[in-house]
Amino acid sequence: MLPNATIPPTLQRLLNHFWPCFTRPTFTTFAALITGLITHTGPRTICGTLTGTGLARTWPHHRAHTFFSHRIWDPHHLGQTMAQMIVDTCTTPDQDLTLALDDTLIKRSGSHVHHRYRQHDGARPKSDPLTWGVCYIVTALAVHLPGRAKALALPVLTACWRPHRAQRPTGKARPNGPRPHPDTAHLSSTAATARILDTARTRHTQARQGLRLRLDKEAALPAGHRLPGTDPTPALKARLAEREQELATAQADHDQALARVLELSKPTTGPAPGPDTPDRPTKTETAIAMATRLAHQFSDRTLHVVADSAYHSPALRALPTNLTWTFRLATNAVLADVPPPPSVGTPTRPGRPRYSGARLGTPAQIAATATFTPIDNGQEMAAIDCRWVRSLGPTPVRLILVRVPHSQDPYDLALLSTDTTSPVEEIVKRYADRWPIEVCFQDSRAHLGLEQARNRTRAAIERTVPFQLLAYSLVVVWYRLHGDGAADVAARRHRQPWYRSKTDPAFSDMITALRRAVIEHRISCRVSDQGVLRLIRDIVWDRFDMAA
Repeated sequence: MLPNATIPPTLQRLLNHFWPCFTRPTFTTFAALITGLITHTGPRTICGTLTGTGLARTWPHHRAHTFFSHRIWDPHHLGQTMAQMIVDTCTTPDQDLTLALDDTLIKRSGSHVHHRYRQHDGARPKSDPLTWGVCYIVTALAVHLPGRAKALALPVLTACWRPHRAQRPTGKARPNGPRPHPDTAHLSSTAATARILDTARTRHTQARQGLRLRLDKEAALPAGHRLPGTDPTPALKARLAEREQELATAQADHDQALARVLELSKPTTGPAPGPDTPDRPTKTETAIAMATRLAHQFSDRTLHVVADSAYHSPALRALPTNLTWTFRLATNAVLADVPPPPSVGTPTRPGRPRYSGARLGTPAQIAATATFTPIDNGQEMAAIDCRWVRSLGPTPVRLILVRVPHSQDPYDLALLSTDTTSPVEEIVKRYADRWPIEVCFQDSRAHLGLEQARNRTRAAIERTVPFQLLAYSLVVVWYRLHGDGAADVAARRHRQPWYRSKTDPAFSDMITALRRAVIEHRISCRVSDQGVLRLIRDIVWDRFDMAA
């Protein structure tokens, strides 16, 4: 068993939050391995992590390996627990949350490595962008810590993604029920159910509007023209009840599709699905499913998702009310104006309302005639309320164009957001908080060995990277509670005077502080002489400074 003295009480209190996610023996292994991953400065393989625990001669090495490959635990449960810790520690009550979204490719080679495919790698040159590896979709909460000017992205939910290689099914949508688009059968599952849900909402609105118009006409008739004791609207009420049932069924189907996506991305120890399984979710619907789970977890807050241009889908039509989506718009997207309001004095007519107004064109065409206003950072910005009918249908969206003054390009950045109520400057600043997730990937590779594990089984592949990213968030949360950023920055500038402009503690400073706390606690439990303890502490601190 792992002695309690090897983990500092400050770290043990944070680890105790994950107790309901494990059995008692598995939790002991979890606490030891995550502490070893943080403290070890050598190779962060599974055996290297066990070496960092100080129990390499006490535990058999297969105990560490079976924790990832055979033990029953779900990284999504750990991610939700970590998300609650981050919200309670790093945010104020009723503060809106920003969720950065991106994917990263962990380079792996070997034919026996599960989920290894030849995929696109954004870090490679454009002439040869493909490489062998395992892709992970990561959602991270962007938080602003005291003493730091820039945000930090703390990973919460992570899912392993495999490319879909099955052929598209042929044929049209199902004959029974609403058919919102002739290509529904060629869409992903959540996109198809989102379009069906969108059509069900429209049909429900039409039925309710028709009933209201009939009741208004009956109320406007003179008293002698109305038959007493008769209901002139039984057919309209029956139609409205039918549309309500149809809407409830469509909502349940969409919720089941999202749950199915999460179930497919859930790590298991059983056999992996075959290469031609048609149920493989896309990157976007996996990201939407994880964001929706977090939106349901924090139902009392508004969750703003920021992503790159790859993460958009018709499934965004059915987002929860407390979830918004902001992404970079493709250059060839064609937008339309908002539908015109009904003319004054014209009676309201039943039927499907218009999805959009006149064609606006691509972002470059819109920027050519848009009115830009200067903002604080010296750039210019324009915002237009519009619709993207081909992808998002009638969903209200806002186009934000940003450019440098006197630039030869029509625009430098085009954002499309489902958030139509927040100030435009706030949406742009929120999107800037997406970049720290790239810094998180780099720091995790440098300090937590994100690409150094060499396991091959399915469950181990799907759990190791979420475990390592969880350690990243744990280090930052611990430092938020027990770290001293000003003292660490001053000490670093004293030892390394070339850091003249350093004002914010980096992740290397945070993990160094936690390593010092762990090693100091281990030494203090075994050494009683304070002079020897102080000498060993100074030597160990210097070694951790060099390792960081």
